[in-house]
Amino acid sequence: MQVGDLLREFLLNPESENASAFSTEEQQELIFQIFRLFAVGGALCQPEDNINKYLSLTKTAYKEIVTVFRNSSTNAVQVSGRAFKVKRVDGVDLFPDNPTSPHSVCIAVLDPLKKHIVFVKNTFKDF
Repeated sequence: MQVGDLLREFLLNPESENASAFSTEEQQELIFQIFRLFAVGGALCQPEDNINKYLSLTKTAYKEIVTVFRNSSTNAVQVSGRAFKVKRVDGVDLFPDNPTSPHSVCIAVLDPLKKHIVFVKNTFKDF
């Protein structure tokens, strides 16, 4: 099996022998969710065997979505804002093509420093 195939199998199959590589808490992290969006792709996705391309793209997207700053009182590096996974909005059909897929996702990142909200949304479409 190629690396791309192993990665997709891990991300798509909860019964995978590698499913425990990341804890449930780690899989809920924003950076993991972004990585999953890119690595799983959609119906016409052609998996990449070089995981570094997914990692690089994830890093770039994460930097665009969140604000990182150094706390002046503690000198610690911190991330501004919070990320929320939006599952439904009354009166709005978020995922009309595939409402039950665990890979259909909408994430809202609220950044109080920049005073804005970033939405990341993907509707997973089966082949």
